Amino acid sequence: MASQEIAAMLDELMGRHRNANPSDKVQEVTWEDEQNCKFFLVDFCPHELFTNTKADLGPCPAIHDDDMKKQYQDAKDSSKKSSLEDEFLRFCQKMLNDVGLKIKRSKERLVATQMEQAAAAGITPEMRAEQDEKISVLTDKINVLVEQAEKAGCEGDVDEAQNLLQVCEELKTERETLKSKLGLTVPINPTDQYGPQKAMEVCETCGAFLVIGDPNSKIDIATANKIKKWQVTPNRNDHLMGKMHMGYARLKEIHSVKK
Repeated sequence: MASQEIAAMLDELMGRHRNANPSDKVQEVTWEDEQNCKFFLVDFCPHELFTNTKADLGPCPAIHDDDMKKQYQDAKDSSKKSSLEDEFLRFCQKMLNDVGLKIKRSKERLVATQMEQAAAAGITPEMRAEQDEKISVLTDKINVLVEQAEKAGCEGDVDEAQNLLQVCEELKTERETLKSKLGLTVPINPTDQYGPQKAMEVCETCGAFLVIGDPNSKIDIATANKIKKWQVTPNRNDHLMGKMHMGYARLKEIHSVKK
């Protein structure tokens, strides 16, 4: 596998016929050549989205050739092109399905922990229902702002993205206050039950566990049924501009546009 990846890199740098003699008759290469990365031809290669992250797919063994991509784009519509685009969308959907399962499991773990805390704090079902409704409204507003910020970021409008994220953080702070009233907070360090409490949420795009109201901190939870291990990584760029989040956001965007 490693030798194939090295060969593909050399082909990109030196051409596919790098070992041919000057007198050899070289066969013309087209976009339909099997050595081309079909996903790169259609739009982008998913292997490039998550480099050096937990979702890293590894290097792509196929060739990414801009000339072949232009040739593909200029080619007339055909069953071959339709087949490649369908395969690209299926691959994107599989990755979105995988992260969807991750988000579901993460939410279940977080809810289980929060329910335990609410019961210990003596929160009644009526109190929880009222606050949950307010929290749900705020969450819907936050999700809309996140989508708008992602779109602005993808379009290169950094100022607009930052403004939307600022409003988003204000709403998250308000939501954190409501969750604090319900006891839906957990200590950053589980061994210190009386340490600073932080409300948590699960990112709807990439499934990461986040501290609400603190865009520079991301918490990773390693557990089976309960939250047992916390790792806070401070001084990072805003989570929404992180590689994994932006990668899954791009998958969602391209899938919704092309499907």
